Amino acid sequence: GGGTAAADRSAPLVRHGIYRGTVRTIMDFGAFIALDGKGCDGQPPPEGLCHVSHYVDQTPPARHGSVFVKVLTEVARGGGRLSLSLRECDQTTGADLAPRRADGSDARKRPRTDAPAHDTMAPPAARPAASDYA
Repeated sequence: GGGTAAADRSAPLVRHGIYRGTVRTIMDFGAFIALDGKGCDGQPPPEGLCHVSHYVDQTPPARHGSVFVKVLTEVARGGGRLSLSLRECDQTTGADLAPRRADGSDARKRPRTDAPAHDTMAPPAARPAASDYA
């Protein structure tokens, strides 16, 4: 499930969790953001990339600015690359603007119930033969 803005800094990072971070570097393709708190076993705080497509209103964040970010990738034990999003969290409150279900689908959308299951669909109607028009 997703985290909240009040995520415990000592708890392990989780996918779809929302955390505070500090913008370290801004590049043409995105911003590198260090998550606030301590890394495990004396390591530096984990850092991730927020691609430009995940900026709020396509505006880069301020360098050294404090931001809320949502972790988009599965979090591997012992580190690994993190993909982050600024646009999926309210930058004032840290609220999750794109909550996810446990299966990763968008919780704001209702599951489709009007489409029949594939095994109950009838085969398409056969086309009439050319001789039927003679």
